[in-house]
Amino acid sequence: MTRAELPNVRILGRPFKPLAVGLIMATGFLGMNQFLVMMGFEPLVSTPSGSVGGIGLAAALSVLGMIVSWIGNWQVLYKYSLLLCMGAWVARGFSQILDGSWGSAVFPLAFAMMAGGSYILEAVDEFADIHWHPQREDTSAE
Repeated sequence: MTRAELPNVRILGRPFKPLAVGLIMATGFLGMNQFLVMMGFEPLVSTPSGSVGGIGLAAALSVLGMIVSWIGNWQVLYKYSLLLCMGAWVARGFSQILDGSWGSAVFPLAFAMMAGGSYILEAVDEFADIHWHPQREDTSAE
């Protein structure tokens, strides 16, 4: 179990990570919105000018990576997908700042912080699994 999982909650035998589900939902929406603009349709939410292609691709790939890693129990892919997710949200936030929408950049940058924080939680768990074993603690300090 990692720090990002809900204890004793499993879906299809896999641990449930509510923050990951929220990031998948929001980032999936971001990717879908960006692709709608690329196809010439009206965006679901306002999109900064000139920021469409790379952000949509990064968002879609990160969502795909998070879902595949959950199904396949592939932790390394999940961690890198979180970094890609963070990159998509940082790019979205900064493109809004460059468009002059400072207030609109708060939410994308908050999602970037959540993705980065999730990555740190996963990385810390991996480090802790390697270097810290509470069940093997030596209590005989003699």
